[in-house]
Amino acid sequence: MITAKTESGFSIELEDDALEDQELFDAISGMQDGNVFSMSHLTERLLGTEGRKKLYDHLRNDKGRVPPQAVAQAILEEVERFQREGIPAEAFERSKRALYGELVAALNSTGSIANGLVNMHLKGRELFTYIDSLAPLRLEDGEERLRKVFQRERSVLSVILPH
Repeated sequence: MITAKTESGFSIELEDDALEDQELFDAISGMQDGNVFSMSHLTERLLGTEGRKKLYDHLRNDKGRVPPQAVAQAILEEVERFQREGIPAEAFERSKRALYGELVAALNSTGSIANGLVNMHLKGRELFTYIDSLAPLRLEDGEERLRKVFQRERSVLSVILPH
């Protein structure tokens, strides 16, 4: 089990394989790419439906609402904890194997291959080289990337309100 605890007192036990989820990686990537809806998807993929409800109940204000800023703060706190304490080695290795397996499995579909080729081309990468580049990744590489990519001062929360 992986224990996650925020400074505001929210605590949850995550299954060891909680990080073995391509959709979780997609949500994280979406947040990096500026997709304002990725945070909601990320919390459900990481915490599960019940875990997300528990987090939302913990963050609910006196009007019964869950402020998006509070959810973003809780996520940032957990990312910062991993930056300070490190990513659990076994979780990193499981996640790496799961991602590699999912990428290789996607090669069974011509539609997935075409989508992957276009996606990689637009990012200036090569699909097959990208897949092979996962094998030599080390825990230190993941932790360095986490420190580099997720910085509080570079994070932003966009809330779209109807008029």
